Amino acid sequence: MTTRGKWLDNHWPKNKIVLKLKAGPDPEANLISRNFQICVNILEGKKLMFSYPVQPTSYVVVALDKVKYRTGVRQNMKVPYYRENFVFELFTSAAEMKRKCLWLTVIEPFGGVPRMLGEAGVDLAHVWRQPHHTISQKWVQLSLPTDAKKDPVGYLKVDISISVRAEVLNAPFFQERIEHNLFLLNGSEQQPACYQVTIYRAYNVPCSAHARPDTLGNPPSTCVRLAFSDLMGETSPQHRTNNPVYIERISLVEMFPNVCDTIQLDVCSVNGVSKVLASTKLKLSEISHGGENGFLPTFGPSLLHMYGPWRESDDGPFHRGALVVAMKTIVPYYKQDLRTVHVETVNAGLLDTEWIIENFIMFCPVFEVSMLDKSLSGTSCGIAITTGDIPFSSPFGQDPDEFERVMSEIKQKKLHYTGGRPVRWNSHVSGHLELTCPVLQLAARLPDLRLRLYVDNVLLGILAHLENNLWEISTRLANNDYKDPDDLVESLNRSNDETAAKIKKFLEIVQHSSSNEDMQKYTTELDHKLVQLQKEKIEKIYCRLISIKTKASPCCKKTVKMMLAEAKSVYQELKELMYKTPDGWPHISVWLLSNGSRVAHTKISPRDVIHSVTPEQCGQRCGKIQTVYLKPIKCPHHHPVDCNCISGKVELLAWMGLFRHRGIFQYCIPDGYRINESGLGLECEPTFLECCVNIYRAKLSGSSDLSGLSPFVRIHFMNNVKDTQICQNTAYPVWSEVLRISCSANVSPQRLETSPPEILVEVYHWDATQKGKIDLLGRVTLTPEFLVSEDLEPPPALDWLDLRLWNEDVGKIQMSAQLTQNNNSTLSKTWINRTQELLQRSSDQVVRTLLTSDVPEPLPLHILPDNRSYKIDVYFWGLREVSITNKPLVTLELEDITIKSAIITQCKSSCNFPNARISQTFRGNLTNGSQLTIKLFDTTTFGRTLFVGSNVKRPEKYLLTWLSKSERDEKLLLKPVVNSLFMQVNRKTFVKKTLSYPVFDKPKTYKNEDEKNTKVNWENIKKLFYKKACEEELMLLPIYSKEIDNAVKETEDDWWARYYTSLNFLYFKIYDSELEEQPDFARFKDWCGTIKIYNSNKTGIPDKDEKLRCGYLKASIAIYQWPSPEDTLPVSSSGVDLQQGYFNNHPDNDPARYLVRVYAVKCSGLVTSGTTSKCYVAVQCNSKKLCDRGSSVPRDAEPTFGKMYELDCTLPEDYLLKISVLDCGATADELIGCTSIDLENRAYTKYRATVGLASEYNINGSNRWRDSDRPSAILEQLCEQNHLAAPEFPDPSSLVFNGLEYKDLDSGTKYTNPLASKENLCLNILHKWHTVPVCGHRLVPEHVEIRTLYDPDKPGVEQGKIHMWVDMFLLDCRRTIPAPVSIRPRPDEYYELRVVVWDVQGLKVAKKANIYVRAWIGSSDEAQDTDIYTSTNGEGRFSWRMIFQFQYKHTERKLVLHDKGPFTEVTEVFPPILVLQVLDIDAPTLQDFIGMLTLDLSGMPRGSRLPHSARAVTNMRKVNMFAVRNARGWWPLRMLDRNSGDYYFAFSRSC
Repeated sequence: MTTRGKWLDNHWPKNKIVLKLKAGPDPEANLISRNFQICVNILEGKKLMFSYPVQPTSYVVVALDKVKYRTGVRQNMKVPYYRENFVFELFTSAAEMKRKCLWLTVIEPFGGVPRMLGEAGVDLAHVWRQPHHTISQKWVQLSLPTDAKKDPVGYLKVDISISVRAEVLNAPFFQERIEHNLFLLNGSEQQPACYQVTIYRAYNVPCSAHARPDTLGNPPSTCVRLAFSDLMGETSPQHRTNNPVYIERISLVEMFPNVCDTIQLDVCSVNGVSKVLASTKLKLSEISHGGENGFLPTFGPSLLHMYGPWRESDDGPFHRGALVVAMKTIVPYYKQDLRTVHVETVNAGLLDTEWIIENFIMFCPVFEVSMLDKSLSGTSCGIAITTGDIPFSSPFGQDPDEFERVMSEIKQKKLHYTGGRPVRWNSHVSGHLELTCPVLQLAARLPDLRLRLYVDNVLLGILAHLENNLWEISTRLANNDYKDPDDLVESLNRSNDETAAKIKKFLEIVQHSSSNEDMQKYTTELDHKLVQLQKEKIEKIYCRLISIKTKASPCCKKTVKMMLAEAKSVYQELKELMYKTPDGWPHISVWLLSNGSRVAHTKISPRDVIHSVTPEQCGQRCGKIQTVYLKPIKCPHHHPVDCNCISGKVELLAWMGLFRHRGIFQYCIPDGYRINESGLGLECEPTFLECCVNIYRAKLSGSSDLSGLSPFVRIHFMNNVKDTQICQNTAYPVWSEVLRISCSANVSPQRLETSPPEILVEVYHWDATQKGKIDLLGRVTLTPEFLVSEDLEPPPALDWLDLRLWNEDVGKIQMSAQLTQNNNSTLSKTWINRTQELLQRSSDQVVRTLLTSDVPEPLPLHILPDNRSYKIDVYFWGLREVSITNKPLVTLELEDITIKSAIITQCKSSCNFPNARISQTFRGNLTNGSQLTIKLFDTTTFGRTLFVGSNVKRPEKYLLTWLSKSERDEKLLLKPVVNSLFMQVNRKTFVKKTLSYPVFDKPKTYKNEDEKNTKVNWENIKKLFYKKACEEELMLLPIYSKEIDNAVKETEDDWWARYYTSLNFLYFKIYDSELEEQPDFARFKDWCGTIKIYNSNKTGIPDKDEKLRCGYLKASIAIYQWPSPEDTLPVSSSGVDLQQGYFNNHPDNDPARYLVRVYAVKCSGLVTSGTTSKCYVAVQCNSKKLCDRGSSVPRDAEPTFGKMYELDCTLPEDYLLKISVLDCGATADELIGCTSIDLENRAYTKYRATVGLASEYNINGSNRWRDSDRPSAILEQLCEQNHLAAPEFPDPSSLVFNGLEYKDLDSGTKYTNPLASKENLCLNILHKWHTVPVCGHRLVPEHVEIRTLYDPDKPGVEQGKIHMWVDMFLLDCRRTIPAPVSIRPRPDEYYELRVVVWDVQGLKVAKKANIYVRAWIGSSDEAQDTDIYTSTNGEGRFSWRMIFQFQYKHTERKLVLHDKGPFTEVTEVFPPILVLQVLDIDAPTLQDFIGMLTLDLSGMPRGSRLPHSARAVTNMRKVNMFAVRNARGWWPLRMLDRNSGDYYFAFSRSC
């Protein structure tokens, strides 16, 4: 069985029944008169050009035909709001209705005389083409009829909808979005245009309006009437001919582009009353392209085939002739006035040589005719094939005798018709015809337009191949059917390579056809432009496919999704290259005849069955068995628009090709068949088949009253029909039946292997209140798995199939099918196995099954889904970015349950649900393709709902496991909190490590030995931690310890110093990306998930899916097995009693006020502008916005802000925080980039992202504790949330947590305040909270996050990064909000650096070398030298002082040097690096220095007291010279031995 999952919207339907049913009448062109309602809602006007703008007054006139309405007068309103509705009633046909134009006129009653401000015409055909026949809140451009250029004079916002009376209007959900609410027409692009349509001639025009096409009669006198945008023109009449020649051009002057898309062409009789004999239409969107490399509407000269009704049927399949038409568009056009029509005669030219005429023949073996309607009982039926007959002459250079003979033979012997056969009835449902596989034939002369079809077929082949590969990879990804993501990446790369190879083949075919003069001679301008456009686009797609392959490293699941989305985007682009231009050939009609009259039909496109010697150019179904479903021409039960009836099913094989290639058809005959003696049919040995259909259950969603459904399943296989039992009053029926059909058919085993017969599955509703009337609920087709061997194999696994009615999903059905070629032995084995299966169930049931044939056969046990009992807990938190005017409601559908949220009565764009926690139990199998469907509705009065959007998730994503309370308690005691600062002393005591001698209390006396063993042995701890400093260490102590201590204190007091120190040392954490993107914090989605709601099916392409998004649902979902054993208390990992619900301890979703502080530190990698400008930061939260444009800073790559912004926000309204960096423009500020933060996620996550945990608890200084809760309070909250015992504090230096005691023995010497000792001890535990068993997780530390800035107009393009962090404080009267941290940059300061060079030792120089020391800071141009010292032993004594003056930026830790010239001043920035070099005065260049020392003044190593210890200086603690102010010692000189090339060290002493 071949099935497919839904992975891409608008792809070829996998349920082929939909395609066949869609081939019926077009409901948009139906000629039956109906009651139409045109509803017009005039909303508002803008940019109207009033004559008296001081007191603007206006009203609107709405006109349709002769009916006019007007709004009330709006006075003193420059932007008038009308808000008035009007309804027009029309009783006419849909075709006539779509030709009408609705006019909107804005009038200004100026001085008592009405003056037109502007008018606009809206073509009703344009409205009808929109989804749900509705245009909502769109702007219509107004213009003046006297203005030839049609410049806009204002805009009018309207709603327009068209509905049929007594039909339910399935109105869509509309959301006020400016970017999606564009004008219908862009006035800047509209220009006057001349649409020139040339009518050359017509072929085979019927004699009268209701005559059959093949009926003889008096030839009519006709003319061609053309209608476009309420303009109409006619050709001159041609008298008494079925093949009139007009050769006239009709020119219409209108605006381009135009809201009207269709040019209607009607062939009308001029004998007395004018009647439409035949009609066709030309759609401008199909013969033009609006892209950058597009073209204006152009067509032909080519054939437009006309189809029309016979008697009173719909716009049916009867071919009513063809028109030879050409079209050209001239833009701009000012030679004639707008909305004028001009008819003129043109030169015919070489019209007869426009095409090459070829002889074509079609062979069509008919294998099966079944599913015949009950109304055909007692009649003689048959199948016929026809196509449009056009009287073309014989092709040049070919002998017409043989083809004429074949055509004559086909007509005389009626080889296109099977002949009438009596209808056989195997059941009361439908009948069939007993055929011996006749081969129907059809011959016709047609213009050789195969090039158009060949190009489309090559593209269709590429699309089909790519679609199959992407569906397979998507299914494997969704089902986790892969060992490693590399497997999927390899499959994607292989698919891309194969697609690229096919595209290359397509380009070769296009290149060959373009260079072939004979083929290009008879192609039209439209053909040239389309092929050129396809070639340009597909070359770009080829390059994209190559680039996708390069994105395969590193490989992870996210990489696969990105590559898959890219491949789906390529698929969509390829699909858009399939232009629906008229191909110039008539359709092939398949007819069902009853007693010689046509009662049902379907159409086959010649594109699908055309043959080519190049395999890639053949039609997708050429020479392949296909199943088509016949639609009744006139249904007695339904209106043609609503008819879903099937009058018959035909299984056939179609082959169409050149007459001279007719011998190729015999190679398309399926294996196992042979041509009979007459040569007019195929024959095959009969085969006994058994079809086993396993039907388990269904989920129905298409009916309005789901609770009252009584569904059953009906299957059609070949000539047989079988039904399941009826499930009463349920939308989730469970049949669990096996339907077996055994029959004998003339099919070969080889054919069954390659193309087994299709099974049509129909789901009906049995209405007991209406005497057993049945209504169709949905259909689906599937292909059974065929067993070749006689060995019995288990039935295939059940799979979910989509039920569809027309083109809408109405539910799913879980089933599978298997086809077996049976003989006597196989049949006996099957019977024995079925008996054994029944014996396993129940002996009584076996007896009843064997004796009663009406008892349904149950499904085998081994294919039944493993259904289990589950419980689902849902916490409906709220909706975000959804604009609904009424009351929203959300439903969750899983298995056979539906969970509804409470209705939000006061809806805003962001709002929360009341009574949000819901729990429900159900049974099901969540691993067998189940889906969790989330739907959003807008509720109105009387229980009515309007569907807004939905999303589908896999329930396995929310499947959880629980623990028993006893098991959780055991795991909690497995290990203590792991912390490098603590060391375990005994089983229950941990002591904080220290390097100083601790102060201990006196030893205590113990009552017994056990108490002594559990207490701390302080003497052992003293010996363990105490370490006496050696003499060498004492010598290396800093000389100026007081200054260094002050430097450390200054570093701690200055935030910027701590920031730059954190780049090397961890005062706080600096994240190189967004905080929520860190792997330790799970995107802060632990408390609640964000589910996107789409108003249509997802495509898998991010850009398109974003346009379909209509809001977000915030909700938490948990699914787990339930109930638990009686002696077990189930709890979650955090200790929540699941009997109360998984989300019982989650925070309430009531509105909450927070104080939000945004700290903007600086930017890095900012996109710079070409001019000198400034930039600033703006912070926005809903309607609240803060910025400091007056304190803008110069815009360079790394501007420093040092600003704090404070906002008072209320959740959920102000849940989204937006931080933007803007450029100060001369006229308007320009957005550089922005980033957004979800404040709700940070406020409610368990990772505590409100305020980061500091590394130390301090009361004063820049690193003082800035959270409103102390560490001890935070620890108590975490214990309460995770159902742990509250921490105990025996004394300020001790903490008992989770049954273990933690001590800080050095707290008395380090902290003068006992509170600081206690809080720091708690803080140590909090920093290692992730080591707590079962419920541990990381907590957000004090940090700076680096967020990427993006411009919405340039999606995906990085504009720079901003360094920042956010603090949030709950505004509660019981809480004290601490003061904010000052991150204002320190001002630049001027410094003087004094460098004294005392000694140099360990130099490798000559015995008598003249050496000196050179030093500089910043630029070497400012270098200074010592005096010259003659060294004899590698030593030098200088005692020389150098003085450098410079400006220092503390914020950036950079030197600023100013170079002033006579006319300019250049400012340079350098790192604060002091460079010292020892040079020989006799050296040839300055680069030949003896040794060099570089010291970074912002972080330099301390100097050594002794020269031989200087080499270890680089490993010592670094100090900031700007803080310590002075330092002295020995530092190592790095030297190069120029003989060996090795480096060695010497030593210099300086201060």
